[in-house]
Amino acid sequence: MHKSICISTNLILLTIGIICIAFYLIFSKIFITSRQTLDNKAAPNQMMVYKEDLLNKRLTIQQATARKNQLISLLSKEPKNIFVKPELLSEDEINAMPQDYVLSLRKKGLLEQYVQDLEGIIKVYQMDSWRSRKTSSKKITVLFTSLSGSQSEKEYEMITDFDQSISSGSTIHIQKGMILGDRIYIPHELSQIDDPLSFFTPSTILDYLVVPFYFKSPGSGDTVYTPPYTKKQIENEVFSLENKYSTRNFIYTMSSNKAFLSGEVASEWVPITLSFDMVDAEGNCAFRQWSKEADIQVDKLSNSYKKYQRRIYLFPKNLYCKWEGMGEMNGKKIWINGFNFSGDYSHEIGHNLGLEHSGSLDCSGERIAFDEKTCVYKEDGNPYDIMGGSGLYSSMNGMYKRFLKWVPTSTSVYEVTKTEKLKLLDANNSVTLIGPEQPRMIKIRKKDTNEFYYLEYRSKGYFTESKKNRVVFIYLMKDQKSMVVLRAMGKEPYGMQGNEIFHDTINKLQITVGEEDTINNSIEIRIKFEE
Repeated sequence: MHKSICISTNLILLTIGIICIAFYLIFSKIFITSRQTLDNKAAPNQMMVYKEDLLNKRLTIQQATARKNQLISLLSKEPKNIFVKPELLSEDEINAMPQDYVLSLRKKGLLEQYVQDLEGIIKVYQMDSWRSRKTSSKKITVLFTSLSGSQSEKEYEMITDFDQSISSGSTIHIQKGMILGDRIYIPHELSQIDDPLSFFTPSTILDYLVVPFYFKSPGSGDTVYTPPYTKKQIENEVFSLENKYSTRNFIYTMSSNKAFLSGEVASEWVPITLSFDMVDAEGNCAFRQWSKEADIQVDKLSNSYKKYQRRIYLFPKNLYCKWEGMGEMNGKKIWINGFNFSGDYSHEIGHNLGLEHSGSLDCSGERIAFDEKTCVYKEDGNPYDIMGGSGLYSSMNGMYKRFLKWVPTSTSVYEVTKTEKLKLLDANNSVTLIGPEQPRMIKIRKKDTNEFYYLEYRSKGYFTESKKNRVVFIYLMKDQKSMVVLRAMGKEPYGMQGNEIFHDTINKLQITVGEEDTINNSIEIRIKFEE
């Protein structure tokens, strides 16, 4: 009897406990949701309080910094509405404030500044992350040579609602914009972009100085990140003649002996006093500030270093940089985050020359197009191209060589307009005079989208990742600037081997890969236009 009563009592207590926990969870959820709603409503209200305190000179530096960070978050989502946001100070309100107070805040990058009738040069930085398999991204900036009476160069990250492709080297005319810290906000309807005369910068002599630098704790003098490589190790990857996979040999081979990489590695690693954890409001590392100090330090080592405009900045692995390598598109600067590998240097030099990534297109249906409904596009998805995402000893597609004038532009691509059979030379063939019977690349019009298929043959060679199979790749060109390889065309995930067929039923086109000529490094291609 007593035992039964004890069991019943325990069950009642257990039930009460479960009910209490359930009520706790429910009310906690309600409280958190309500608090989040209040916080979301409070954020704009807090910004209006900041604005009022700013107008009355009551805002502390800490509060002004908090206001700036909130504005950055707000404006990044809607850059086109910068002139109607109530949280921002108007030009009249700024003009009514004491000018010494305005200047002190702007010197710290804490107050908006409206600008108009400016002209600048757009710079695009390509941030690459091959090893971590993260999506590559771009950072777009505007460089002004003169701003507000200053003759020194100033560079700002550009935040805009442009829906067009923005090319490095373009000139931008700004009717009206707004600067906050190291960003410039530009509504597209108040600016105009003129594309450069050429997207590419072919060069025969590429003269680079490798600037290795490491970080020191500000004021303490203790090394934070020590130099991970010797000068000899860096030279072996970049400039060596003996290492057949060096960047120097890669450029010489890919250009058919037309382009040459020269230069040197600075005599020693230089220390910089700027902090290794120096980041902006969005958590991006301060690579430009670091390299500016590194330039000052390395130029002190030797006057001969000052002649190098092209520079590669190498520093120990830094987790605050969300990329592994960065190249300035159509520019002269490269940043390498912790790795000393010839493939990385070659890839970033490609960006310096204006080359975009070589992507991939994986299509599940019959239609082949840059259409998310039927195909998946990956910007750096080509594993057989140095400008893809392999990061290994890859080759370079023939169209990029053509862009850089490394192969004869008049004879390197042959257009097929009727059913025929022909020989396709190895893309890395060093023969300079090639007739239409043996081109390095074939193109075939794709009538449904008015684009072209581009065919290229790659045999086993120095810089070919396909070491087991000789394959034919089929590409499309995107935005007239980047080559995209089609996926799942044959047994090789991205290529076709002998006796395999590619069939485009929509355009009634059939491409058959025939026999290889291993002596002359060519392969037979049969093109058939169906009735």
